[in-house]
Amino acid sequence: MGLDARIELRFRRGSDAGGAASAGIEALHVPLRDVGFGAGLIAHAPQQNADSSTASARHFAIARLDQVKAHFQALLLGNWSPGPTDDKYDAAILPAIVAAENDRSPALNLTLLSPKEDFASWLKATRPARARVMFPMPGNDAHYVTADIRRIGGKTSVIVIEPLSLKDNADLKDSTRDKYEKRTLPLLKKALKSDVTLSVLTVDTQKSTNDCRVFALSAAAKLADNAFLIDSLHQQNLSRQPIRTALGQDAEVLASTRKVRVLDGKGILPPAFVKHSQSRTTLSNWLKANPPAFANAGVNKKDQSLADRFDDHRKTRYDKPVHSRFMQDNLPDLEVQVRNLTFSTSIEQKRLTYLDRAIEYLRHAPEGECSRLLASMGDVSNDPPGPANLRLDDRDWGPHPDSL
Repeated sequence: MGLDARIELRFRRGSDAGGAASAGIEALHVPLRDVGFGAGLIAHAPQQNADSSTASARHFAIARLDQVKAHFQALLLGNWSPGPTDDKYDAAILPAIVAAENDRSPALNLTLLSPKEDFASWLKATRPARARVMFPMPGNDAHYVTADIRRIGGKTSVIVIEPLSLKDNADLKDSTRDKYEKRTLPLLKKALKSDVTLSVLTVDTQKSTNDCRVFALSAAAKLADNAFLIDSLHQQNLSRQPIRTALGQDAEVLASTRKVRVLDGKGILPPAFVKHSQSRTTLSNWLKANPPAFANAGVNKKDQSLADRFDDHRKTRYDKPVHSRFMQDNLPDLEVQVRNLTFSTSIEQKRLTYLDRAIEYLRHAPEGECSRLLASMGDVSNDPPGPANLRLDDRDWGPHPDSL
């Protein structure tokens, strides 16, 4: 069977987008070249003509993204935080979202590396003159970041936007700082060519465990929107001189090794880079590091300031609400202390926006994009997304236990 032959994909049905349970096997027919097999997919001989196959692939691909959207929308409406159990859904939909964003904004020019691809090896093989790339950070392979790349005068400059902080819990084992110092920096120092200079700008916007892909997508868009500023940063980066903040100070170096340095980015980047910050403290620290006028700068189409936008997305969530409610119901004499956090859900809403745009993209996308999305979703066929499969018992943060 050649790569142009069409095969039948069969996969188990889970909950539909509205949450109703259903069972059985669905089937569609796609070109063999477009398929990467995952769990729950079984190849059979072709049965349909090409036109009906394309329509089926598109229909099922859109339905799968609708399921994922319904899953995350139900979490947000119920005031539950996404967690590690949802990470596989973000991973499955990421290629489709990147394709949709590139189609929507060709100037974005975003390349997505798979978990099996090494950033330094990719950079050495491609040597791009200009590029943006989203990749798993070496030494922390579950964590995605976005880099902007320029090749100037025979040298390569790389600017990475890191949503995590190197200051939070810095003394703890396996903290972000610990990972950078013991894994990421040594790996990059060893792998990068001598003509590459890389600076990581930390922005401290991500406090959650598994929203890095959405933060990385947002960072890619802001890098494209602020190309003139980023060009200036590349020039400073290649000079190996301190990068200057908006207040004319040297940016703080948090960690460094030959070829690579990690900088506090809060005084370097404009307001839009931190608009999705989950922490009000991050915004306060960012405002202190920038000119006073930045406090009133509009960061969205509504021309809202950072503070106003944070307030629009502010939510309070409670620690392990299902467990706390169980304790209250079964051990009424035990005083249960329930921690709470107030933070912005802006990045969770942004995920839904990306899903909406990807769904619209699949309505006219090449058939191969639909087939690839279905193959990726096959990897989660045994644990399908949807409002009926939220696994609330496993969630660390959610609504007040009394509301359950």
